[in-house]
Amino acid sequence: MPAVANPLPDMQRSHIEGNLPPQTVFDAYLTRDITTYFSQAMHSDQVSVEYKMLRNGPTQSGVAYPKYYLTVKVLDKGIQRQIGAVRVAAIDQVRFEITHVVACSATNKSTDALAMVFPAALIDGITAFCGEN
Repeated sequence: MPAVANPLPDMQRSHIEGNLPPQTVFDAYLTRDITTYFSQAMHSDQVSVEYKMLRNGPTQSGVAYPKYYLTVKVLDKGIQRQIGAVRVAAIDQVRFEITHVVACSATNKSTDALAMVFPAALIDGITAFCGEN
């Protein structure tokens, strides 16, 4: 009996391609959507964000939206208000949805909050980031 090819990698690739914004607008969309999220959460129109990707590319599980993992610093009126890690989903090539935010203060005593959201390979990087900030 011949081996059956696994169609999942092709489906995953097409799902990534169908949801990631073009590189020319990727950072602008990501910054816009993270800023909007925290502006609404903080009830402020003077929020800015600084972020760093924890992986160079998306993480794709099955046919779910592609996910990105970031560390963020959130400033309100230029004053740092929150730092932590964020998981975002790329949707329909036009936006990112923040699915989870874990503040560094939640990781001070335990990494359990991180382990529920972030891949194990990223947790050391997140805790290092939190320890530096």
